Amino acid sequence: MRNRKAATVVSFLLAAIAMITLSTPQPRPLLLLASAVAGFGALGTQALVNIYVAHAHPARLRGTALGFSLGVGRVGAIVGPSYLAAVAVLISSPQAGFYAFVVPALLGAVLIGRLSSGRRTVTTAQGGAASDQEPTGGSRR
Repeated sequence: MRNRKAATVVSFLLAAIAMITLSTPQPRPLLLLASAVAGFGALGTQALVNIYVAHAHPARLRGTALGFSLGVGRVGAIVGPSYLAAVAVLISSPQAGFYAFVVPALLGAVLIGRLSSGRRTVTTAQGGAASDQEPTGGSRR
């Protein structure tokens, strides 16, 4: 996948559009399609974010970056039901639940869109540049 950033942003935006579509009266086939797209946007985007994060960091920081990213996702999964409940209490509309999840999807698209693409060279304490290449060859003991 050549453009991970664009794919991730588009996935977030598709999720937002699908949620808006689900909040309006539509023919059944369109609602089924929107449900599938919303599911991809809600679940599949996490995989895209993981891929983006893994490729955006050098090998020595990759585990930490992925752990942090997944931790933020878990916090969202924990806070999500309370967020939805708060929105449902504050806005007494059947569509409020759908719109509540449009906001995080748009926020995700904006945040990923603002991140720089590609890896940066990490400077070591000795002032030299550390390689972000995977080790090759040699035997491990």
